[in-house]
Amino acid sequence: MSQMIDQNISNFENPENHLFENNDTLENAIVEINEFANKPIELSVLSYDLLVSGIDNKELMTYVFEIISDKKFGWIAEDYLPFIENGHLELKGLNAAQAYVLYQAFFNKDVDLLWKQNV
Repeated sequence: MSQMIDQNISNFENPENHLFENNDTLENAIVEINEFANKPIELSVLSYDLLVSGIDNKELMTYVFEIISDKKFGWIAEDYLPFIENGHLELKGLNAAQAYVLYQAFFNKDVDLLWKQNV
């Protein structure tokens, strides 16, 4: 019993021993998460559409550009600017990780958000 407690304390003091099995590293975990987030839609059962409305000033346009320029998405932001029409940006076919990150990025901004799950 004492040995098990000592092992649990050791794992708590050195979280890498506990969190990453098979000699995995934090860097490998981050790469794996990024690969999952950028997985093509064909590999996912579910996809999401996100509509951001109320992009009606330069500050919000700049913010949108910064968000979609984020390297996590692997997107070319200039390709998405034409999708902004009359203050609306509609992004279709997002995987779960992309939809979540985008939703969180816009949640506290002065925009309206609508999302739809596609099966």
